[in-house]
Amino acid sequence: NPVAAGSSPYEHVPLEISDLRISPQRDPLSLLVAYRSSPQFQRFTWSPTSNTFERTPYEDEAVAPIRVVLPVWASRQDENSFVIAGDELGTIHIFAWDAAPPQSPSVESKGISPIHSFAAHEDGAITALAWNPVVLVSGSSRGTITVWDALNFASLRTLSSPAARPTTGAEWE
Repeated sequence: NPVAAGSSPYEHVPLEISDLRISPQRDPLSLLVAYRSSPQFQRFTWSPTSNTFERTPYEDEAVAPIRVVLPVWASRQDENSFVIAGDELGTIHIFAWDAAPPQSPSVESKGISPIHSFAAHEDGAITALAWNPVVLVSGSSRGTITVWDALNFASLRTLSSPAARPTTGAEWE
């Protein structure tokens, strides 16, 4: 079936939760929910006045389905929380956790866009992420690992997969 103009090809895909995280900042209570085969993840924030969760989507038209998310929660008052997401096309996206969705009717975005994105792996989807204040480490579905500078995302080192690539059409071990 062709996708209607202006709609997402993932709009009618049933959502299966792939990751669920609880923000350590308890006031207000917030949850990060990511979905399998979806270019979107969401923040659900508890509203005690309405006794409901308010939903904030994080997505961008340029983001492919997200394979892995890594929230980095602020540990001090002067820090900001953010979410690192790796997609099926090998791109890493950085999203501001506390960002508010656009309120302007002229803004066509359906959610919060990444504040930074960069091509990380040419050999497959991002399937693993690790972060500390010094480095970001990403792993691809083909086994390549890249170490990035955590401040400017410059590549510091790439480690090739120890497994030999299979012949065309064969499965990876």
